[in-house]
Amino acid sequence: MFALIVAPVDFRTEIKGLGEAIFSRDWTPDRCIRLYRDFLPKPVDDSFCKSTEDATILCEGILLSHKKSELEQILKDERHNDLARVHGQFGCLYIDHIARELRVYSNVCNNFRLYYYHANGVLIIATSIKVIVRILALNGIKCHPDEIALRMLLTYGYMLRDYCTISEIRHFSASNMLRYKEDKIWVEKYFRFKYKITNTSIKDCADEVLELFRMAVKQGFERDEQKKHLAFISGGLDSRLVVFTAYNLMYRDLTCLNFSQPGYLDQTIGREICSKLGYDFRFFSLEGGEYLKNLDENLIYNEGQTVLHGAAHLYAAIQSMPLKEYGILHSGQAGGIIKGAYLQSSKHSPVDFYSGAYSTRLIPTLLPFIKQYHNDYETHELFIMENRGFNALTNGDLACLPFSYTTSALLHPDLITYLLNIPPELRKDARTYLYLIKKYYPEAAKFKWEKYNCPINTPYYLAQLRYYTWRGTDKIKRMIAGKPNQLSMNPFDYWWQSNPSLRENLQQRFTPDESVLSRYSKDLQMDIHTMYRDGSFSEKCQAYTALRGTTYLLDED
Repeated sequence: MFALIVAPVDFRTEIKGLGEAIFSRDWTPDRCIRLYRDFLPKPVDDSFCKSTEDATILCEGILLSHKKSELEQILKDERHNDLARVHGQFGCLYIDHIARELRVYSNVCNNFRLYYYHANGVLIIATSIKVIVRILALNGIKCHPDEIALRMLLTYGYMLRDYCTISEIRHFSASNMLRYKEDKIWVEKYFRFKYKITNTSIKDCADEVLELFRMAVKQGFERDEQKKHLAFISGGLDSRLVVFTAYNLMYRDLTCLNFSQPGYLDQTIGREICSKLGYDFRFFSLEGGEYLKNLDENLIYNEGQTVLHGAAHLYAAIQSMPLKEYGILHSGQAGGIIKGAYLQSSKHSPVDFYSGAYSTRLIPTLLPFIKQYHNDYETHELFIMENRGFNALTNGDLACLPFSYTTSALLHPDLITYLLNIPPELRKDARTYLYLIKKYYPEAAKFKWEKYNCPINTPYYLAQLRYYTWRGTDKIKRMIAGKPNQLSMNPFDYWWQSNPSLRENLQQRFTPDESVLSRYSKDLQMDIHTMYRDGSFSEKCQAYTALRGTTYLLDED
């Protein structure tokens, strides 16, 4: 954790956990700059702070594609396009002491979060919203809930763009640079992913994707150094491709962690894959959703900016492992781009704000505030990739952050750039992805794909038939029996109905506290009440995250 503060010399910062400033100096007669760092080393870590009379450079996180010295040079020269190619989980800053100017950068996939406050001659940049709120409170500056951001949470389950549930604070979205000089700030994108169709041959595309993917996996596994390797495994495509690629690259000392409702396809397929490859298989049971009784623990890493149950299963599972024995955690995070999952059809389409929402109940009340962003994205895919992909799905990386850094080969900037240059008709429905697996990983294709409950190498029309028969038969049975869906690694509504102790535990917390609700407008209070009363389990969790998250941030523990 770090916090950078530019403020009047008498600005107070004595809060618990912030520690001593690693440097402090006057910038003007009435303003000084201070950098605080509470460093908790990970099993593998590239974090550093280098300070001279001329400049200070800080990087917090892990670098997979570049060396520390290369990152230093990139930041000195302001070669922002070069920064866009750095793969890892990190945030960084450059302070020019001569020009009294600073620059702060998020990475291109936003899997390491940064936040900032700027008003009244004060700039605070930190890795924690709560730290900023507490520093401001110490100086008599009060913070408030941001109702637009809360409606985003109640609709999408995450923040759009640079929003934060605290109105005085903003979030660095992907590829953001904040520049500060003479108490003025400029926030801009130093890089944007774009389309440039370069290849229309499915074979050539698959060949290039395979080469880039192998490179990204190798970069990650090489950084485990003398530590053991740990990867996640499920019944899907992405984690499967990671472990098969690792095997082909001759990595043998690999433990695979799986978490699921016992007996579901994610567990059985994952175990079969590990047995085939000779990898150690570790299973963390999600039976009954018992882990959800500790829902509030997830505020530690996402501070209520994403639905609390989103990565709660991962957060619980990784704590069952002796993480100090392993290096980086290897995931198949954010595979939507390679599968074409963010496309609405085989052609690019304009932004659709309804698509991808956890809940559409309140979206009419949110649209007046976000429709202005419609033209900021060339396509719907880019809108979903930046917001759902980088702002939400990387929540899994944040869940690991208290213990270790995480890497996903699918988030390598070079790979994403190439994937976006594949025609949408070749990416839709995972067409190129499935071609790649069948051609280059025939053994992996023999195992079932959880989505369809049949092997990957099954002809498409038979896979579709199998899917509709499987899901359709189950739906009819459920309608007759009046039971919710169980065909999932985390069947939330089924757990809610079948586990009385979980329901009792959550119902008490899912009852809105009137003293907390009083912080919000009457309209928002009514909308939250409705979601609690009538919503699905996930909608109840959205409402709970909205209230509990702002309470966590604004109230003293």
